[in-house]
Amino acid sequence: IASCLVGSEMCIRDSYTGAGVFAVAALAGPAQAALYGVADRVVSAVGSLMRPLAGVIAPRIAGLLTHDPVAAFRTARWTLASVFVAATAVWIGLTAGAPILVRGLFGAAFMDAEPTLRLLAATLPLVAVSQVLGLHLMTSLRMDGRFAAMTAAGCAATLGAAWALAPAFGATGMAWARIAGEAVVVLICAVCLKRH
Repeated sequence: IASCLVGSEMCIRDSYTGAGVFAVAALAGPAQAALYGVADRVVSAVGSLMRPLAGVIAPRIAGLLTHDPVAAFRTARWTLASVFVAATAVWIGLTAGAPILVRGLFGAAFMDAEPTLRLLAATLPLVAVSQVLGLHLMTSLRMDGRFAAMTAAGCAATLGAAWALAPAFGATGMAWARIAGEAVVVLICAVCLKRH
């Protein structure tokens, strides 16, 4: 069940984050959509490197919860700290390397994607936290309904913020919308897990 939830969460998240390019195109035009698409591709590629961790750690935490809840939460805290530090380091690296990455991967014509890449990279630590809290803990604690609601709320927050920001700010506005959506997911995870 945990692997099905991991897969479905990733599918839903990819759908609403992938829809960002279409939202920017509809709300701000194709040129802004192209800039957002450049940044999104880089951040998605880097973010996908963290996904195998969910397949390794989530079953471990689920197993520990049945026999040793203290060890399960200790493992979750250790994992949370580790992935947050790693994702923050990657965020800093992407922010510093944005000009080189954009020019090297997409060419000088896409240099206007730099600010969007820098902003969108800020979602990496938020996604890392939500993966540990949501995928590793909430699913292991049988909070499937809340997990689904959290994902839907993140989608709604992202698309609502996009509706408000993308027309005026284009690709950068959509990046801010993604940050808002991921922050909502982390907040809901924290609230749901507060008593645990």
